[in-house]
Amino acid sequence: MKEKCCKECDTTKRVDEFYRHKRDGLRSMCISCSKEYNKRYYGYFKEYRERSEVKKRRRAYLDKLRASGHWKTPEERKKNVERQLKLRKDPIQKLKYNARRYANKMKNRGKIQQLPCAECGRTESQAHHEDYKQPLLIVWLCLECHTKLHAELRRLSQ
Repeated sequence: MKEKCCKECDTTKRVDEFYRHKRDGLRSMCISCSKEYNKRYYGYFKEYRERSEVKKRRRAYLDKLRASGHWKTPEERKKNVERQLKLRKDPIQKLKYNARRYANKMKNRGKIQQLPCAECGRTESQAHHEDYKQPLLIVWLCLECHTKLHAELRRLSQ
């Protein structure tokens, strides 16, 4: 049986106690020395990575996101997905979604233009649909006027 000398422990061992390598077919360290070396080497770099500045900055950034409310926990994301699925099944919400999507598509294609608010004349305006079955019949309102209109519609419907 062939033998080879381990460069780490300076002992002569059988060939089957070495990992394979592309140079001469076998690594220069025996399996047991290779395992010890890997534990030392990767253990050192694992500690180094955990202490690195990049990781600290990333952790600080994520903490900042969580504190500001922009970071959602998995439970919050799950609730949001469930709510969206429920809304998609509602035929009225589906009609509203399709009307908004169609209006935005036509606006992006240049078929309709965003106009100033119909109430106060502000240039920043939003699309308001009187009837969602006619998605291109739009009244342009600013955020303030749009909010007032929906508040009045809610009050009248009660």
